[in-house]
Amino acid sequence: MNVSRQYIIEDIDTLQDATLRRIDEVINQDVEMQPLAVDLILHLVVDTNVLLHQLDALQQFVIDIEHHLPFTYKSLYPESQKTRDDQVAWAARLASTWLLEKVKERRLVKGQTHEETCKASGRWNVRDGWSESNDDLILDCCQYFARRPQHGGVVAHVALISGDKNLCVKVESVGIRTLSPKNDWTSQAIATALFSGVPMVHLTQRRTLRTNISRARRPSDAMEVDEEEPVRPSHPLDVLHLDVVDHFSRLLLGAVDRVGGPEVGRHGPPNGQVSQHAPCWARIGLADWTPRECVQYLGRNEGLRGSGAALDKLENFLMYPDKRGGRKGQDWTRSDWDSCVVTLEIIGKCWGDDEIVESASVLKRFARGTFQLRMKPTGT
Repeated sequence: MNVSRQYIIEDIDTLQDATLRRIDEVINQDVEMQPLAVDLILHLVVDTNVLLHQLDALQQFVIDIEHHLPFTYKSLYPESQKTRDDQVAWAARLASTWLLEKVKERRLVKGQTHEETCKASGRWNVRDGWSESNDDLILDCCQYFARRPQHGGVVAHVALISGDKNLCVKVESVGIRTLSPKNDWTSQAIATALFSGVPMVHLTQRRTLRTNISRARRPSDAMEVDEEEPVRPSHPLDVLHLDVVDHFSRLLLGAVDRVGGPEVGRHGPPNGQVSQHAPCWARIGLADWTPRECVQYLGRNEGLRGSGAALDKLENFLMYPDKRGGRKGQDWTRSDWDSCVVTLEIIGKCWGDDEIVESASVLKRFARGTFQLRMKPTGT
């Protein structure tokens, strides 16, 4: 996975983004992806511009694949770049955190290890002695997986999703299929564009994705591509708030998983039974924690003593609008936003979590710019 132009020629230690460092570490660990019974392998290579601008559709597509096509293996090989403005920086934080979560699952989403390359050097992040661009590295990634031998009669395909027309032309010139996203892309649109050109898979008139494999004709093996997908709110603060809740839910849960002691029950209460007076986080398994439980647990840090009111506000701020204590983004005042972002940053620093600190810092700048947009008054 190419994470920056600098990274092409320099050591991994030069990566300044904590999440990207962790992604690189996970990708290059000597651990195999979860084995799946497959007849068709589809390697889907995703360019940075898609991750930054079509992340919602991509996330929903992966969910749909996981739920409806368990026998289809899909890989994502992202190519990232340094960000120059707050909007792109925030989009990059969302994408990288989601990618880290998915590559750690080792199921459908993976990254390109350093050795998965056609280059003579044997490592894609080491120069071969000639000038090479990020486009060349993406082409190398596509060609490697197109050429990799398959076994047991498995049919393999490679496709690139990119909004870069020049890159698409370069990849198409070597016989590899490309898709270009549209502004209103959805999971349904990705499935239709992607699988309509793949043998052994076809879309029925009921917009159901099926395979022609005899053992895969059970109803559960079909991907229902719904006509209607979840509608995102239109108010800028409502949109940002949903992203904030989703993003920091992942980060806070990851922090608890990293620093939590034996009192944190990974699969339920540690001792099976807990007092009715115990904090709510002690009564449920970690997998069922919401941001509320995470903030309560992490808020016990000595450095957060005296921050009770700010932590209480953050608990509610990080709840979806339809949950207890939650509100829409536009219903939180500017001072509420500022306070909660600062509290997130303090939590990250107290627990030595660079991912939370970096995300809070980027959010602080992006939220400031969002409040400067022309929109419905939201209070001060």
